[in-house]
Amino acid sequence: MYSQFHLIAGEDVGQNTNQTSNTQEDPLDAYSRAVISASESVSPAVVSLQVHQSTGRELADPRSSPVPQASGSGFIFTPDGYLLTNSHVVNGATLIQATLSDGRQEKAELIGDDPETDLAVLRIFAPNLIHARFSAANSIHVGQLVIAIGN
Repeated sequence: MYSQFHLIAGEDVGQNTNQTSNTQEDPLDAYSRAVISASESVSPAVVSLQVHQSTGRELADPRSSPVPQASGSGFIFTPDGYLLTNSHVVNGATLIQATLSDGRQEKAELIGDDPETDLAVLRIFAPNLIHARFSAANSIHVGQLVIAIGN
């Protein structure tokens, strides 16, 4: 299943027509429908992240497990489990747990982290992953509306 992030592009949601007010479409309704459609399309690729960091207790008692200290969201962008999130969510993590939209919980591995751009790439290993797909850069225009989707 492929989803594109520029679902709103090209819609004339503010277009003025000469129709009477009874038959004229409310621009906010068209915008709302576009946002709802984009959200429904991309939401299956969104994951919830629980981030655990070392507290030092593990050294005193190796049987203790790290306590979740941060949470955030990300989205799967490849069918083989790569996902994108914010660097500040996973920075310093000792364990990252991803909960998929279908309820599955998977351990996530930190692949790369760039605090300067606040982006991080993680990977999970699981079958049948639904992913979102990036649009081509030349199809996005300055001033185009965007939405942020998380959990």
